Amino acid sequence: MRFLTRRGRVALSQILTARANVLMNVAAVTAHVTAIAAKAAPVVTNLMAISCGIIGLLRTRGGHAEGERQQRGDDSAVSHA
Repeated sequence: MRFLTRRGRVALSQILTARANVLMNVAAVTAHVTAIAAKAAPVVTNLMAISCGIIGLLRTRGGHAEGERQQRGDDSAVSHA
């Protein structure tokens, strides 16, 4: 393989050295990303549990209000005050 520059050829050893440096950096970045993902996983799990709980509460309230509307026979909003 030959690569030409203004002054001549670039040696294959230069390319391989640069490639090795890039691969080492990729490995370091991957290790950091893995560590961050491991720390973020419990936080995401808790947020999902909280949001599912809120959705459950909203569905319960919505179902109750819908039942009251049907019993009254009108489509007006239900006040929970």
